[in-house]
Amino acid sequence: MDNNSLKLKYNATIKGIIIFYGLLLLNIGLIVAKNAGKLHTVFGVFFSHISNFFITSILMSIISLIWLLQGAPFKLIIWLGIIAITLNFVIELFVHFMNTPDIMDAVYGTTGVIITILAMWLIKMVGLKEAAV
Repeated sequence: MDNNSLKLKYNATIKGIIIFYGLLLLNIGLIVAKNAGKLHTVFGVFFSHISNFFITSILMSIISLIWLLQGAPFKLIIWLGIIAITLNFVIELFVHFMNTPDIMDAVYGTTGVIITILAMWLIKMVGLKEAAV
């Protein structure tokens, strides 16, 4: 093994994998439901903003899981969430290029961050074990 390889301090347990895949399936399910005709007509307002939830949650979960496996402190994940929430609001309030300003998009993105942080906290508590050396 060369020195440039990724060093992991932890491995995910079955519980950790189930939690992570559950978060991914939640996101995929929401996007699939958004594109389902009947559901979109009944819950149109809900699904009109769900892509912001999806994008923020997926980006947060991928970066956060890598950091958890590397042994990064959980406060780093919290800071990533704060940055993601701030960027959501800045983009929705002040960036008008290729974006329709809509505060609800930022709220949905914030919800995605909060749910992802909770899932990462669960993974940290019950879904990691020390990696074999």
